[in-house]
Amino acid sequence: MIGLKRGLFLPCVTPSKVFKLMLMTKKRKLNSKNPKYWSASKKDGPSILKKVHMCDATLRNAQGKPTGDKAAVYAVWYKD
Repeated sequence: MIGLKRGLFLPCVTPSKVFKLMLMTKKRKLNSKNPKYWSASKKDGPSILKKVHMCDATLRNAQGKPTGDKAAVYAVWYKD
């Protein structure tokens, strides 16, 4: 048997020829600290109990004048 970096090769002998059979490689554990790859059950922080849309607030620039854009304002209740 010959162990290689990407897989395991086993020499197999048949009456007519010799060939190598590649087996599946072992699955690796994901070591990422990136939250994008976390499962849904592993999320840190409180869970949301209720979220209610209160109003749409107008956005203003540095001089305090309305820009014409709006942002949603929500009331959020968290589970203890």
